[in-house]
Amino acid sequence: TSNASHTTTLYRIGAVSKTTGIPVSTLRIWETRYGAFSPVKTEGKQRLFAEHDVSKALLLKQLSQNGHGISTIANL
Repeated sequence: TSNASHTTTLYRIGAVSKTTGIPVSTLRIWETRYGAFSPVKTEGKQRLFAEHDVSKALLLKQLSQNGHGISTIANL
């Protein structure tokens, strides 16, 4: 999407899943249960993630693999 001041690339949840190796179901849970992300939603309810969401997903994955609970780190 874009506006007059800048252009932002947005990614569908499937692309985020493929890029990060995090299952789509896990990304949805992290969003809804823990508030880890606030993706843009289209009229058809398609989630669109910004680049910073992709980076955050990778960080959350790494931290959770290192033993940190997602409920503790999701809002960092």
